[in-house]
Amino acid sequence: MRAPPHPIRRLGEGGMGEVWLAEDPDRGLVALKCLRPELTQNDHIGRFRAEFAALARLRHPNLVKAWDYHVDPDSGRHSYTMEIVQGLDFTAATGGLPADQVCVLAEQVCDALEHVHAHDLVHGDVKAANIIVTGDHVRLMDFGLVNHPGQGPRRGSLDTLAPEVIQGRPHDRRADLYALGAVLFEALTRHPPFTGPSRFALLRAHLRSRPVFPSRLAGSVPESIQAVVLRLLNKNPSSRFFTAAETAEALRAARGASGR
Repeated sequence: MRAPPHPIRRLGEGGMGEVWLAEDPDRGLVALKCLRPELTQNDHIGRFRAEFAALARLRHPNLVKAWDYHVDPDSGRHSYTMEIVQGLDFTAATGGLPADQVCVLAEQVCDALEHVHAHDLVHGDVKAANIIVTGDHVRLMDFGLVNHPGQGPRRGSLDTLAPEVIQGRPHDRRADLYALGAVLFEALTRHPPFTGPSRFALLRAHLRSRPVFPSRLAGSVPESIQAVVLRLLNKNPSSRFFTAAETAEALRAARGASGR
């Protein structure tokens, strides 16, 4: 097993790990994701390994690349290297863009999700912060909650959590599509589809409240695009699109129908 790259500076952190800018002797500058040292239980290590394994075998232009897994021989700390992706998160990148251009970027997210789902995986944490836009290119990142259909944990971003996940019911790729609908809603309107004064209130809104029509919050959202977003946010998974590829096709058709 190759020695890990030399860390230079910390770029960010999440629930399970930290990401560092690092120097790799073969690849040059890379991102090094490290499991938090206090998370040494087997279940945390298992999830971290599963995250790497998913990224390492998922090769797609709209997914971040992962390369090497490391276990420090002295500290026992687990880490892996991946490509550095610079850009803006989806909400920031789409600020001021017309609806059809937002959809063009969202179609790339659909392409990434279709590839993930084709490998019998659910991303589990689709949110704006995990979708990085560089110019006109999109990459989906952070597979820390990746799972198989029907086996996912009851976790994820509260802003994009599908009702079936909240209820602890078996869920599949359509939970990712619901989350994408929430991301799209906010990108188009600059407002999340659901809000609440507390965690409980927000979760209850996902379960019971209907989203406002996006066109009421942003008059520039065409009805054809609005219909796609609202279908993605349907409480019933069976009433959403069945696949990410179908969603991408619907977005393309909606752009065409809007005449833009």
